Amino acid sequence: MKTKILLFSLLLSFNSLIQAQDIITLGAADPIGTALSAYTGNNVVLIIPAGYTNPQGTTAISIPVLTAGAKITFRGDGSKPELKIKGLTLPTGLNVSAIKFEGLTLSGATTDPTANYVINVAAGIAVTIDSLIFNGCNISTFRSLLRFQSTTATPDQIANNFVLNNCILNNCSDYGVVYNNKVGGLFGAIVAKKSTFYGYGQNVFMCQTNTASVSISDCTFDNIVSTSTGKYIVDLNAQASPITVTNSIFGGTILAAKGFRTGGTMSITNCYRTTNSTGSDSIKAPGGVTGAIIAYAGTSAQLFKSPNTSTPGTAFVSTADYSIIDATFAGKTSAGDPRWYPSTGLKNNSINSFKVFPNPTTDIIYFDKTASKVEIIDLLGKIVKSQNNVSESNLKSLSAGTYLVRAYDADGNISVQKINRK
Repeated sequence: MKTKILLFSLLLSFNSLIQAQDIITLGAADPIGTALSAYTGNNVVLIIPAGYTNPQGTTAISIPVLTAGAKITFRGDGSKPELKIKGLTLPTGLNVSAIKFEGLTLSGATTDPTANYVINVAAGIAVTIDSLIFNGCNISTFRSLLRFQSTTATPDQIANNFVLNNCILNNCSDYGVVYNNKVGGLFGAIVAKKSTFYGYGQNVFMCQTNTASVSISDCTFDNIVSTSTGKYIVDLNAQASPITVTNSIFGGTILAAKGFRTGGTMSITNCYRTTNSTGSDSIKAPGGVTGAIIAYAGTSAQLFKSPNTSTPGTAFVSTADYSIIDATFAGKTSAGDPRWYPSTGLKNNSINSFKVFPNPTTDIIYFDKTASKVEIIDLLGKIVKSQNNVSESNLKSLSAGTYLVRAYDADGNISVQKINRK
């Protein structure tokens, strides 16, 4: 009897785990707004397929009022599909745990970056987002990813955590990644890591009020401040909020820039600037500066393989290769976005974040967590099997031998491990 009760309890627990996250796989022409308006749960993952057309076009996507603590995830199918949007319209009173974008080529629906936002919250709309997260995305042609406009005395537009991880961002016209200069908007921790920024017209991060902190690590910046002089890479105005920058490279600024501004402290560790960077060594931090940005004796063109030279808002050439080509550069394997380190195989930060077992195997291998994408590669470099959103893979159809298993986690990081098929 106890065994039956235990089994029943385990089934209930397993069932609740399944229902905890609802996955909706969109067709190439399925409107996102329609799928969300019909959703009644509080944790939804929308899978964006390759070739997605977004029939809503330049119409903003309305987010419904969900229960407090809800989560919304927009996730690519593993092919990094393109999702073109004008923006998300949030209803007043929305209080969500997380809004996430993962494994996407995310771009504005119009060619004019000033017309596109990911989220632009108008005055009079009270919203709370605990975490807004971008993982493993290529992002372009937006005015800003998140803008607040509230003027209320007590902040009613709130983002407690804003996170960029393993992303490439380009062609932002003027407002920067985040933008807030109103007293009714509030940002908690702003975090950017393992990411590349180029083609930014003015500020990269512009939060002049109610911001707790900015942390930048393992990032590459180039071709920024190209449309207006006197702007900052990070501008916190007079707020007594810390800026922390580690393991990052600051390349060319097109026009005269002012670097970093805060009323608090700034901490710098293992960061470099090229000779055509006019702002990254200009720091206004009356609370004190720890460390210094190291001068590299060369330009962006001497450090990087093919830096971008386009101007935001014009006919933009988004292709760029920030691979480090100077073998004498002291930070070649410790500074900047790790995807650009001198050739060591993979272009993405490679970590063994998955356990693969058994090894060797006769047919099925298992992962200790769900992989957003798995590729099985033979020793000639050919991908012989590819799957999305799996926790196991059946290798029965493959010949006996040695293979590489390349697995992508939800953050876009890559794990590569060798396995033997008996």
